[in-house]
Amino acid sequence: MSNDDTQPFLKNGWHVVEFPTVGDANAGLTLKTHFAQGVDLPSIKFNPEPVFGGAKNNYYAGNQDIDQVTINFYENYKAEVTKYIMEWLGMIRRLDGIYSLPSEYKKSMGVELFDVAGQFVMRVELIDIWPIGGQQLTLDMSASLLTIPVTFAVDYVFYSS
Repeated sequence: MSNDDTQPFLKNGWHVVEFPTVGDANAGLTLKTHFAQGVDLPSIKFNPEPVFGGAKNNYYAGNQDIDQVTINFYENYKAEVTKYIMEWLGMIRRLDGIYSLPSEYKKSMGVELFDVAGQFVMRVELIDIWPIGGQQLTLDMSASLLTIPVTFAVDYVFYSS
């Protein structure tokens, strides 16, 4: 393998560093990182804002917008992913109908990316991430693996090397 800068980045050169603990602070649930089978990292964009001047519009950066994050999870026979996501969703709106403070359900997690030789390239930090909802479970009689895509809202994304 050469040190050529034109080496492609492989889509499988990543891993989730750690999933946050959710639920009770003393007995919360955690999820092992190997349950993440795929991650759609968000893009960051600015909405252009027009300012009229000189008989035309000039555009400047307006609100920043960050896409949602989708993580595809592999489910095991103990339904650990489903239990984890349902616990996290339960932190957002309790059974009595009361919504929790964002500081109680927004968490952080990181994804690290690696080159073809397995060397660290960058870390993507997802700050104030929370699930906006679990996806339906599609069950059938085939012997295929059960995967669960879950979409998350995220407030901040930091790329660092």
